[in-house]
Amino acid sequence: MFKIFSSKKIQILTIVALTTLVYSNIFQNGFVSDDRGFILKWAPSKKISDIPKVLVGDGPPFRKEATYRPIRDTLYVLYGQVFGTSTFGWHLHGLLVHLAVTVLVYLIVDSLIRDHWLKTEGRIRDNSRMEANVKRIKANEQMGHLLPFIAALLFGLHPIHTEAITFMTSSMDMIGPLFMFGSFYGWVKGRGSRESRGSWWKWKVGSVGLAGLAFFSYEMTLILPILILLYEWTIGKNFQFPISNFQLFKKRILVYLPYFAAALIYVFIRVFLVGRYPGQANYWIDATSFNWSRFMEPEVILKYLKILFFPINLSFNHVIRPGFDTFLAWVNDPAIFDNYQLWPIFLALIVIAAILVLAFKIRQSLPLLSFGILWFFVALLPFVNILPQPALMAERYLFVASFGFILAILALLDLAPKLTRRVVIATLLLFWGTLTYLRNSDWQNGIKIWEAAARVYPQSALAYNNIGKEHVDREEYEKAIPFYQKTIELRPRYFYALNDLATSWRKVGKLDLSEKEYKRTLSVNPNYIQSYLGLAQVYRDAKRYDLAHSTLLSALKIKIEDTPLSDESFSNLQASIYNDMGLVLEKQDKVKEALEAYARAIELDSQKVVAFNNWRGLIIKNPSIWKEVGGDLGSFAYPPIWELVEKGEEYILISDDRRFRIVIEFGEVAESLSSYLEKQTETFGELVSEEFTKLSGFDSTYVKIWQDGEIHKIQFFLFRGMRVVKILAYPSESSLKAIVDGIISTIHVDNTN
Repeated sequence: MFKIFSSKKIQILTIVALTTLVYSNIFQNGFVSDDRGFILKWAPSKKISDIPKVLVGDGPPFRKEATYRPIRDTLYVLYGQVFGTSTFGWHLHGLLVHLAVTVLVYLIVDSLIRDHWLKTEGRIRDNSRMEANVKRIKANEQMGHLLPFIAALLFGLHPIHTEAITFMTSSMDMIGPLFMFGSFYGWVKGRGSRESRGSWWKWKVGSVGLAGLAFFSYEMTLILPILILLYEWTIGKNFQFPISNFQLFKKRILVYLPYFAAALIYVFIRVFLVGRYPGQANYWIDATSFNWSRFMEPEVILKYLKILFFPINLSFNHVIRPGFDTFLAWVNDPAIFDNYQLWPIFLALIVIAAILVLAFKIRQSLPLLSFGILWFFVALLPFVNILPQPALMAERYLFVASFGFILAILALLDLAPKLTRRVVIATLLLFWGTLTYLRNSDWQNGIKIWEAAARVYPQSALAYNNIGKEHVDREEYEKAIPFYQKTIELRPRYFYALNDLATSWRKVGKLDLSEKEYKRTLSVNPNYIQSYLGLAQVYRDAKRYDLAHSTLLSALKIKIEDTPLSDESFSNLQASIYNDMGLVLEKQDKVKEALEAYARAIELDSQKVVAFNNWRGLIIKNPSIWKEVGGDLGSFAYPPIWELVEKGEEYILISDDRRFRIVIEFGEVAESLSSYLEKQTETFGELVSEEFTKLSGFDSTYVKIWQDGEIHKIQFFLFRGMRVVKILAYPSESSLKAIVDGIISTIHVDNTN
């Protein structure tokens, strides 16, 4: 039955085929959660020429201040140019990364099985490990060939990896673990393989190089040097540091030094050159709350083990205990600590300690099991909130740690009777593969993934909140409202949901309900600036401009130290306040004050395009203020944001967006109007029409319409006394007409000779 799988090529092809099969349905999935920011917005906006900036830290703006992953971010730029916003390419990346890591798992386990002592009847001398292992493989050749195959299949088909692979943004992070597994394989081959003894240095150089790529792709791979030491201590044969023999001691240290040096180089560049410090969290919670939630990590680790053994209730958001969801930012209500109990933490610590003690005790008798257990715990170190993380737990955090779990499963199965072993393996592969395929369908879109989370944890307010947000992103505000209401039912003081509910009521025109919820939000968090902006919008929609203005003034009183915001985020919100204040003042016909508010918004946030357009539009609509704001030539006024070029009596105005031109020329008339007009022989295309008309402030006005290809041009001759003003404006559009009318209304002509 197993002879067909005796060939390595057949085994690898089978691994690739089955893993591809269970992930074949991911290509129908769309963008979810962070995908929108990283892939839809940032990656396509970058060019190849931006890569040098990316390498020195100019990565995606989302959590930019806390991460430095230049290799990953460079891939984002390259993929953005190649794939754009097509999901196929991004999913293909995820699948290929998973296939590559799965094949590396096969190769690593194959090296462990064939080149090291894994299980004997007793303690065998170090120098006889290889011989003992060869005898063991010969005694059970079939299982020896199948163990790497089974390990890779268990890893490739385990549903816990769906979040790491099917979630496109997460799959980009997994480029780091790919390099890390490659580096670890290079170490194993270079240190223990009989076949590579003659070229061990090539494996070592390649291994160190891949380690560097791993560190600069994903900082969570900095555990690699520890994993290498762990391997040598449990399975390897080179974990010897004889202090009495200095030369041998130095030799042993130098073996590991390049990996630690690569890690230190990354840390130095990140902290001292780029200025990115460890810790990614940006919490709006009480400091005591944060400390308590950090201590919940032992419970989280046991939950990881549970979902690894029984991956039937996977979720984008896990509830560790009531009130404590995956995302720490969700922990903002001190009331959840009222009944906080410590005994689950102590119980979890006891269980973890027992497992670790077991791993140490069996290091010599069952090294593979010991190594697998310790790998699992070490691989989780970056995610246990020693340094603040944005989440208490996440399934994607298990991508590396699960390898240790798989090794431990292998070691335990190796102890079982042959029939039991086969039944368990077949059951796991079928069960896990099916669950993976089904779980992938949950990632089709944001609504589906959060609906799945709500099914697993119906008490999770976060799941309902995010379903509401997904509907809001689709502008389905009426559909969002019941989910926000459910969120608030579960967590009455969750001000984000209160604010979003208020916004949804405003979007559907229920201003009274919206006002009520905004006020409720501010009663919970009086420093939440977004609610002031929303409440002011309600008052503006209801034409209650005085209340809108006073609400915005209240928002301006909030200080940055009263919020969790960065300087940039706070400045941007201040810009929004001033922009909205400009809109209110404009409605109150306070043009000068409105212009000042818009100008302040632009000053605070130079990217505030809306504020600039409002400022620009207000200027254009009010020619009476052009002189006051800098667009005064004496003979006429113009929008000060336009460029002015003077050529004697001729003036050329060019719009700020370079779309429009207006040419103005002042002259004299020493003859009759008809004679003067007959002498105007210049042409600007094909003459479409011409006629006299009447404009206030002028004795007579003559207008010509020209067609120059696709462009319409309009020409004015404005007569007053013995003076004439010639105006040529193009392309003739309604927006340009308003400017021309404004300029004409400000023209001052001295009609004396």
